[in-house]
Amino acid sequence: HLKGHFCISSHAVHYWRGAADLMEDELELVRPQLRESMPRLVAGFHEGLALLGYRREQYLLSADTVAHAQRFHDASVDTHDPIFHASAVFELGFAQLFHEEPGAMPGATTGAGSHLRAAAATLQRARILARQNGDLPRQVRSLTYLIVCHRRMRLVDDVEAEALRRAIVSQFDQYV
Repeated sequence: HLKGHFCISSHAVHYWRGAADLMEDELELVRPQLRESMPRLVAGFHEGLALLGYRREQYLLSADTVAHAQRFHDASVDTHDPIFHASAVFELGFAQLFHEEPGAMPGATTGAGSHLRAAAATLQRARILARQNGDLPRQVRSLTYLIVCHRRMRLVDDVEAEALRRAIVSQFDQYV
């Protein structure tokens, strides 16, 4: 079990370094160890596969990658860890936002309404959970991607002002 947890933890390092092949190799080491009775490991495994999809698909996400983000979300509920679950909710909203429907031009808004509406609802839920957990950086990230979602839906409203206000209040300069 320890090796599985180590591999799941190191997938984030490989993600940020852009080492998709190393991510995939480590995730394949974990696959045989998965059991439904280990929700944290199952969640981390699907988080890794979603992150691998982000890298490989260059943020024009397939239905398979969104499905891994959904499985990450679903398994996170069983961990009974509100911070881990909030992270999974954010990742699901992010995946829904960058999902490209087959045959659609990248970034097109025509016919894209359902996945963008789902992304907006999920990112709003991520923002609320982040606020409940006192996680100001995740609140700002959730609002930032909610703005992107609203812009893609051509619905720019006061969410942008709220994101900027929170970034200034938190001095979270990554998104200012």
